[in-house]
Amino acid sequence: MLKKAWLFAQRQNWASPNVLHLIDHCNRAGAHKSWFEFYMHHMMKLRCPDVMNRAIETICACLLLEPQETLITACVLMVDFMMDKKSQVQFEVPYVIPLVKLLTQVMLMSVWIIDREYKKVNAWRSGEPKQKRLKMASDTQVHPSIKILQETIEVAVNKFVKESSQGSLYQPISSVCHIVRMIAGAPESEAKQLLLPYLKHLLFFQLARLEPGSISFELFATFCDPANEDHDLEKLKFLCLLRKSGGL
Repeated sequence: MLKKAWLFAQRQNWASPNVLHLIDHCNRAGAHKSWFEFYMHHMMKLRCPDVMNRAIETICACLLLEPQETLITACVLMVDFMMDKKSQVQFEVPYVIPLVKLLTQVMLMSVWIIDREYKKVNAWRSGEPKQKRLKMASDTQVHPSIKILQETIEVAVNKFVKESSQGSLYQPISSVCHIVRMIAGAPESEAKQLLLPYLKHLLFFQLARLEPGSISFELFATFCDPANEDHDLEKLKFLCLLRKSGGL
C-alpha cells in the first residue's frame, strides 16, 4: 500500500486524501519509521534532481500530519544514515543534495514547532489567573514529545561536531559541510533564525581546520549574532584560523 501511495503521489505530484489517510493510519499505529524510511529510499531511486525536489515537498507535507513524533523519527533516521561510514551511496550524485535539503527542512520545521509550542504554553500561563494555573498545572506543561524533539536536534548537531573532530576528511564530513551551507543559504524566515543558534561555532572551526575552503567567513558570520560582542571575537578568531590555514 505504501508503494502504491508513493507512486500515485509522484505521478499526480500531490498527496491526495487517500495517501494522507494511509500515512495518518501509519502514524496512529506508531509506524512513523516505516513510511518515512520507505519514502526516503524511494526518493533516492528517482535519480532526477528536479523530481527528487518535488518528492521532498510531498514528504515534508506528510510530515506535518503528526509533526512531533514523525520529525523525531525523520531526524534520527536521516542523521544516522548520512553519518554511516559504511554506506557510500548517499554521497553519490545526485543523492547528497536532495538528502541534505530534506534534512534541512526537517530541522527547520522542528525548531519552528518547538518554538510555537513553548510560546503557546507561555501565553496560556500568562493569560490565566494564578489560582486557575495552579489547578491545571499539568495541562500547562510542554508536551514530552516537544522536549524529545528539541533534544533530537541537539543530538544531531552534536553528532556533526563529533564527526568533524576526527581530524581527517572522509565521506560524512562532506554531508556536514553541505548541511551547514544549506542552512546558511535557506530563505530568511523565523524558522531559520531559530535554527541558527543550535549550530555550535566549534563545528565551523573544526570544519575549517579540515578543509579551509569548505567554510567561508561569510558563511560563518551567518551563524553569529551581530548584537553579541562575544560573537565578534569568535569571528576574529575564525578569520585568524582561515588566514593561518590558507583559507584566505
